[in-house]
Amino acid sequence: SFLRRRTFYSSAYAAVPPLCTMEEALVDAQALAADFFSVVAGGELGPEERIPKLENNVDLYIFLLYAAVMLAINWGIRIVVVQPFARLVGVTQTSKNQKFAQAAMELMTYGR
Repeated sequence: SFLRRRTFYSSAYAAVPPLCTMEEALVDAQALAADFFSVVAGGELGPEERIPKLENNVDLYIFLLYAAVMLAINWGIRIVVVQPFARLVGVTQTSKNQKFAQAAMELMTYGR
C-alpha cells in the first residue's frame, strides 16, 4: 500500500513542468518593461507580439515581480509624499493622517 502510494506520487511529480530560473524571468521582465517605456515615450511596438510563456511559469514570476514593484511604489509614495503632505496641510492626528493618505492613494489609483 505504501509502495503503491509512493509510485503514484512520484509519477504525479514527473508531470509537473520544470520551473524557469529567476534570471530567465528577470530578462523577460526587463524586455517587457523596455518595450512598455518605449511605447509610452512615443515609440512603436515591435512587429512581433509576445507569446505567453506558461509552460515554465515564466509569466507567473514576471507577474509576481511586477506586483511586488507596484506594491513598493504605492507604499513608497504614500509614506514619502502623501503622509508628509497631510502633516503639512494640518492633518496631525495619526488616524486622520492615515485615512487622508488612504483616500489620496485611492484617488490617484482609481481617479475620481
